[in-house]
Amino acid sequence: MRLIIYKLLFIPLSMGLMTYPSIIWQVALDEDKTIYFGFPVPWNSPSLVTSLEKNIYWLPLIFDMFFYAIVGYLLWKYISAYIEHWSAAIKLLVVAFISLYGLMASLLLMVLVSLGTSHSLWFDYDFSILNVSLGFSI
Repeated sequence: MRLIIYKLLFIPLSMGLMTYPSIIWQVALDEDKTIYFGFPVPWNSPSLVTSLEKNIYWLPLIFDMFFYAIVGYLLWKYISAYIEHWSAAIKLLVVAFISLYGLMASLLLMVLVSLGTSHSLWFDYDFSILNVSLGFSI
């Protein structure tokens, strides 16, 4: 059981990477400006129609999840090779922190997707990118 958890620890690491770091895309829609969040493809944005609502775009979200699964897997391979010779107690702390990080990110993502959102498969509008910056996506 312990070995399975150790091998699958890239999953919570990937979920944590989906929330930070992220790219904040400031875009222009006709005469209006709005912000999209996500990296490498933006997958959520504030609603243009209703305040305190988010738009979730599912195809970019699925693409980002696959991207972060690959990045998380490669990062976990590097981390596990790096901590291989550390004591068992320190390894357990690293596993606990990564698991907690992934759990918190998963809960944030579930809240974001389930409460006050409008869902669509792809972007509703054509836009042009004005500015790109690094930030927290949720």
